[in-house]
Amino acid sequence: MPGRNKLGLALCLSVVLGAGAQVNTDALILYREGEYERARTACMAELEADSGNMEAYVVLTWSLVALGRYADAELYATRAYERIRKDPRIVETLGEAAYHQGKNDQALAH
Repeated sequence: MPGRNKLGLALCLSVVLGAGAQVNTDALILYREGEYERARTACMAELEADSGNMEAYVVLTWSLVALGRYADAELYATRAYERIRKDPRIVETLGEAAYHQGKNDQALAH
């Protein structure tokens, strides 16, 4: 019986933890399929529900760069960088967004 309980607990945890990640996985899939606007919308909805979701910020900023919305990408990347953590994916997006806006010194600083 103890082994059965552990298996049940592991299954429950994987379902609970997987449910939260599913929406972001969908946004990432949309991004990878070139559906940048839909990915952006999905990420914005995720951030409404959880403003500390770094994965949503990452896919959001990638989508904004792909859409050519560099100022918005810089805004959201800065927000994620300052409020949550200094994620290397966000640092890369900050540099790319700055470069596309002609802020070359700032881009090199990232």
